[in-house]
Amino acid sequence: MASEQAVEALNNAKLAIKAQQKVQHLSQLHELLVKNDPALLDTFIVELVEFQVDKAASVRRQLLELLSAAVAARPTAAVLGASAACLAALAGDEQVQVARQAAIAAHGVLRAGFALRVGAPQGDAARDAAWAAVQQLQAAVCSLSSSAAAEVALRIAGIKLSEQAVLLYTSADAARAPAADGLAAAADGLIMQLSELLKEPGVQQQPGPVVVCGMKALGCVAMQRGQLMSKALPALLELANKAIFKSPVPGDGQSCIAASCGAALKDMLSRIMRSNSDASRPWQQQLEAALRGIGADAVADSALRHIERAAARARAAERASEKRKAAEQGGPDAKVPRSATPAVPDSSAGNTPARTPTPTPLQAQQQQQQQQQGGDVLSMLLPGGIARSADPTSDVQRVLEVLVAHQQQQAVETIISQISPELMAWENFAGEIVQFATEQLLLLLEPRKLLAARQEQQQQQASDAGGGTAADGQQQQQQQQQQVGEQPSSSPQVKTQQQDTEQQQQQQQDPEQQAGKQEAAGPEDQQQQEQQAAEPELDVEVAAQQCMLFMSLCARRPELMRVLLETYGKAGAAARAGMDRYAASLARAITADSPQLLPLIKQPPEDSTDLLLAMLQALTEASPPPQQLVAACVANFAASKDARLLAPVTPAMPKADVVRLLPQFVAQLSKPQLRLLYRRLATAAPGAAGNNVSNSVSNSQPHFKPTELLVALHQLRSSPALRLSTKQQTAALDVALHAPEVFPVAVVVQAIRRLETLSPLPQLFMRTVISALQISPKLTDTVLELLKRLISKQIWTNEKQWQGFLICCEKAAPASYPVLLQLPPNILEAALEKIAERHWRELLKYATSKECAVPVFQPVRDVLNLFLERLTNRQKARLAAAAAAAAAGGGGSGDKAAAGDKAAAAADKGAAAGAKAAGAAGGSKAATAGAKGKAAAAAGAQKQQAKATAAKATDAAGSTQQQQQQQQQQQQGGKASKAAVHEQPREQQQQQDNDGGGDEEFMLDFEDDE
Repeated sequence: MASEQAVEALNNAKLAIKAQQKVQHLSQLHELLVKNDPALLDTFIVELVEFQVDKAASVRRQLLELLSAAVAARPTAAVLGASAACLAALAGDEQVQVARQAAIAAHGVLRAGFALRVGAPQGDAARDAAWAAVQQLQAAVCSLSSSAAAEVALRIAGIKLSEQAVLLYTSADAARAPAADGLAAAADGLIMQLSELLKEPGVQQQPGPVVVCGMKALGCVAMQRGQLMSKALPALLELANKAIFKSPVPGDGQSCIAASCGAALKDMLSRIMRSNSDASRPWQQQLEAALRGIGADAVADSALRHIERAAARARAAERASEKRKAAEQGGPDAKVPRSATPAVPDSSAGNTPARTPTPTPLQAQQQQQQQQQGGDVLSMLLPGGIARSADPTSDVQRVLEVLVAHQQQQAVETIISQISPELMAWENFAGEIVQFATEQLLLLLEPRKLLAARQEQQQQQASDAGGGTAADGQQQQQQQQQQVGEQPSSSPQVKTQQQDTEQQQQQQQDPEQQAGKQEAAGPEDQQQQEQQAAEPELDVEVAAQQCMLFMSLCARRPELMRVLLETYGKAGAAARAGMDRYAASLARAITADSPQLLPLIKQPPEDSTDLLLAMLQALTEASPPPQQLVAACVANFAASKDARLLAPVTPAMPKADVVRLLPQFVAQLSKPQLRLLYRRLATAAPGAAGNNVSNSVSNSQPHFKPTELLVALHQLRSSPALRLSTKQQTAALDVALHAPEVFPVAVVVQAIRRLETLSPLPQLFMRTVISALQISPKLTDTVLELLKRLISKQIWTNEKQWQGFLICCEKAAPASYPVLLQLPPNILEAALEKIAERHWRELLKYATSKECAVPVFQPVRDVLNLFLERLTNRQKARLAAAAAAAAAGGGGSGDKAAAGDKAAAAADKGAAAGAKAAGAAGGSKAATAGAKGKAAAAAGAQKQQAKATAAKATDAAGSTQQQQQQQQQQQQGGKASKAAVHEQPREQQQQQDNDGGGDEEFMLDFEDDE
């Protein structure tokens, strides 16, 4: 089936005349060959590359996009060879955009070809030929870097590919490839080619971006491949030693290009020096001299200090390692550092740990400083750390303090890995840490108490650090902020103070205003305002930091998750956001069939579904869910009728059940959750093989094809158990149309064509067409063909679809004019009544021009002439009303405009009567003249009536002018401005009504139509 569709699409692409049609067919081939069945690429790749000679640049760009995806989806010898040859040819394309896209696509081809080369056996002719084509592509693109005639963008692309090729050819995998010596020689040649770009005197004539990119390429090669340091670094040192480019300094008078080159050279030399690798150490003196030579003395000094600190840390780590070894030997004079793992006591000595002597005051002070800085205290969480400690109680409290103090920097996965099962099995530690973490978690339910405790802790730390009182520490901190010019802190404590100040200001307001506000607000609103005033605002970062330790313990003790979920249901929005941040990490740390998790899913605590949903999405992201998890989610739905927890496990459910539950998903899931659901339903489940999934569910194929799913979303129906509103269905379709990773343009077109065959058309059919046209304007030709087919189905018989038809014509104008001219005369007249006036004249102009591609018969011309005459009469009537308003001095403009509209309407009736008379006479000249005479007479009569009405309005305006002047003296200037806004010309207001708003009303009409 897919092969036949691909053949049809390929033939259509070859037979298409317009470039846009070819692009659409190639996009369809992309969907069929790359996403649906990549195995077909070996068959069709030869015919696809033939489009490289197409004259249209858009077709060649679409071909490059297809080939890039094809190489990634199926990197076989046939696909790589044909794609590499095509890219090599397009790299020299006359269009810069095409050539640049080909150079960028060469990166993926080079990586795939290198992987194929490494795994190729000796004597494989097909793979050898493919690798030869890849090398030719690499040579063609890399040669652009040194070509003075090439564009800057192409030269940069060539430099970047040269860098990637050097790194590939000198990697560890290159040693296993056939002819590894040849790869090393090719890498040396590319390094020489890059070095030539930076040599005098040509470097000063090179474009600035090329020089900067060349410096970065050589610097990255030197840092990532130490064995190439002696080949890549000399070119950079030579630039610095000759002072061709200087480090930029404000006011040095350098040009922008020279300053950019100098900054790039300084950055690369500094990074190489600070890397402090074995390969860079012999070059440190030369690197320092080079930095000082370009005026970067401060950068050189900073790099030297960085190297010294790194050496000091290495020496300290070595001494600490020696101390630990001495402590493990258990010598009588061995000193056990508090942060190191204590010695293991002899089992014969009993389980009671021995007490160490009380430390001296100096040792206590050092231990306190180490505790404040974090130190290496987390090592006590390793197996046997605290369990065999000399002072377990003190060490437990110490570990808890360090964990809480460093939660913001420590990732939750790191904390989970640090808490060993042996440590959690020790009752003393487990009880202490669980109790402490639970207290920290429950503080989220009392934001005021939590923020007060954190503020007191910060003040205590400031006091301890400064050696003074807490108030002195706080004052010192404020003075430091003022000295450095910092803005007031946005911490939760400051927010609380600001809220208190705002509350005091509100209390000082007028009591009558407060009483009026309380009367306007209902009892529920007043209660909510009182709660908000009582509870301060909690920051999400604080909430995440507060719950991280408890969620880490849940990974070791899953029975604690019930407490977590109960707290989540009672917490506020900020606390929930903090827990949601680590929901995925907690889920990945436990198993999907955990005995403690399944009961919580069947009967979750109140208002905890959102947290469970986040955990389920993480559990089912990499592999399909086990059957026990699916059964738990089904039981939850049976009890609560809440389908949200079923969404992550849909790949393991029968398709019939998913189809039945689709309306519930649409009604209950949020937009991000719906988008994720579409991806699960229309793409293959990852890692399905080997998992305990239902036997009735396919392990490889998704439940829906993307086209099938999009059609199903249009056919949703309400049931007695669930009423699905049109607004909810519309929102679900909008999510689908804005998810190109699931529903690309080709899928949307296929779905529209399938929906077109249904009778009657789905209610939201034309809305989907309009949305697709707005999202992808390149679908204009496809939509116009659809509109032509809808004319043959008499689309005007359905009011909703007919309104959408006209909006499509307006959005696609003037390309849609041939479609409008194919309507029957009476239907065309009704259509012109609803579309904007600006299209009337343009439509007649198109119908009488040589560009008109459809036959226009006399009845259609009569309708167009009628509306042109109507437009002329309307404009004259509006001008007359405007002139009357100007003569009246601006007073009573609304009455004059209304009179002008009446005159315009009467003129329209006269024009219509004349047209009907002309039609009844069979189109004879006499009848036509009579119709024109009647129309002219009617128009003249209406003009006189309009003038008389305007004169009356002028008299009325004169009599009320004095009263208006008196009122204006008493009123403020703002009211006068409002009156001026309301008295804008009627012509502008009606033009705005005609130009916009109709399509928005149509799109929103479905949301109100329940």
